[in-house]
Amino acid sequence: MRKSAVCGIIVDNEILLLKRQYREGKSNGWCLPGGKVEPGEKSIDGAIRETFEETGIKINTPTFLGTAISASKEFTVNVYFTTMLTKEDVTLSIREHSEYAWVNIDDVDTYELSGNTKEFINLIIPNLDGI
Repeated sequence: MRKSAVCGIIVDNEILLLKRQYREGKSNGWCLPGGKVEPGEKSIDGAIRETFEETGIKINTPTFLGTAISASKEFTVNVYFTTMLTKEDVTLSIREHSEYAWVNIDDVDTYELSGNTKEFINLIIPNLDGI
């Protein structure tokens, strides 16, 4: 099974979501930054790289929360999160995503989420106490 990694970015009580570009036969719902881990790359480095490639945001040491199986059953997905003091400018990879939104954690269910993004967010939420 191939490896991938996602990273939730939290500012106050909001999480950054990205809307996938429409592709025939693929979900174009909202997701967390992330993607495939390159051969020989550590999962944490893949999460950092993918987050930067998809958003232009540089993160340093995201916290590992756990591993899930992708909805397609093709990938193991390592889930990370990081908190920031302020929202940074987002520069989307237009090839992959059409828009972004900072979403209050309590409003995540109002978005059409891609794959098992909700499961990933549910791993993050218990870690937000006191933030």
